[in-house]
This record gives sequence, C-alpha cells and structure tokens, in this order.
Amino acid sequence: MLQFKKGDGWKVCYDEERDLYTAERGGCGYYHLYEITKDIFDALADGMRDDETYKLIGSGRHLYMDVNDRCGPPYTIVFDDDYKMLCPWAHVVGGEHVWPAELTDAAVELFESEKQNREQRRRKREKRKACMTHTMQLTPAPFELIKSGRKTIELRLYDDKRRKIQIGDNIVFVHTENPEETLKVKVTDLFVFDSFAALYDKLPLLECGYTEADIGSASPKDMDVYYPAEMQEKYGVVGIKVRLENH
Repeated sequence: MLQFKKGDGWKVCYDEERDLYTAERGGCGYYHLYEITKDIFDALADGMRDDETYKLIGSGRHLYMDVNDRCGPPYTIVFDDDYKMLCPWAHVVGGEHVWPAELTDAAVELFESEKQNREQRRRKREKRKACMTHTMQLTPAPFELIKSGRKTIELRLYDDKRRKIQIGDNIVFVHTENPEETLKVKVTDLFVFDSFAALYDKLPLLECGYTEADIGSASPKDMDVYYPAEMQEKYGVVGIKVRLENH
C-alpha cells in the first residue's frame, strides 16, 4: 500500500510493504528524486515555504536529477541506478542526456551533499570493473544495419541486464543465424525513457533501424512485438548509442 503527501512542486511516498520513503521535487528546469526518512516524511506538509521543503527533501539521499534550465545543455545524473525500482510511482522527467558513470562517481566523491551515495557508488564501480563487455543477440536485419553504420542506436527494454551498461562499455552483438559472426561496438551514450512512445518522439528513428522506405510508417507499437506494454511500464526503455569498433 502506498501513502502520499504532496504540496507545491513536491510529492512524497511511503511504501508500507517495503517500509520505504521516497520523494520527488520539481519545477521549471529541474527535477529530483530522493530516498528520505520517516522523520522527513512526517515533517512535510502542504503550505510549507519552498525553502523549508527544499531543505527537508534535500537532506535525503539523492537518487536522480535532471536539469534543463536553458543556462546550458540539458543533463541527467543518475546517482542510483535503481531509482525506477525505488520510485515506481514517480513521473520521471528527462533522462535523454545521462552523465557517464565515471563523471557521476567523481561528483559523488567531490561534493559533500552527495556523501550518502558514496558507499553504493563504490560498490557498483567495483562491479563495473569486472564486467565491462556485454553480449547481445541481433537478428540479421539490425545486425547488417549496424555493420553498415546506418543504425547507431539499439533499442532495448531497460531491464536489469541493460541497467548494467554504462557509457564507455563494449557490447558484442552476436548474429542469431550465424553465431560465429559478431560485431564489437563502444557505448557512447544512453537515452532512457519511460516508454517507446516517448523514445520515438525524441530520438532520430533513421539511426534506430528504420530506413527511408519505412520511416513513414514507424510507430512505437512496432516494439510491442518484442516488449509488451506492461514490461515497458515496469522497466522503462533505453536507446543505446554505439560506435562500431571492428569490421
């Protein structure tokens, strides 16, 4: 059972089953997610001053932030890769321009405000060192498009396997009909969305596997064949930008 409290620009949730308190805070040009304590949850009330709610929620553990304030390029920082699992109720904003894991690690170590994330970031950094190459299967058509350089964004469900992928990692694509044929690519960017509908609205579909011949009929429902809507809603989706490393 979920219990909610909300006010101007903020919303907090108590997940009774998991005994978990989380919060979202947003406004013009920014959006944040936090894990908070019961004391913070209890202290929040509608009608509080903005600086009071900012201080209370901001004292929690930062999970996610998105900034698009027109003072520079938009960016997203994922402090905890499990933010969707921790806050399944939240209407997450942004996610198209995610900081590399290495940059996020450095910021967490540098800024005192992010000290609550240091332990979990260090654990995950050690895991990444041991697993930097990922393997995925590709059917003939998308395999050939990546091989030719015409497809540079691979679309996948953002499930547990894909959440392990970081910018700078390698992926080995294995041809489903000829497993001896592989392609090695470098991950250069990650574009995370709540659904393929949102992804299709933002990303260049000619880089996602469509051609001039079929771009006119491109629809996010094309992906329902691979990933049912309920799975997309549960995990979210990702566009993995890649650069061919060998051919």
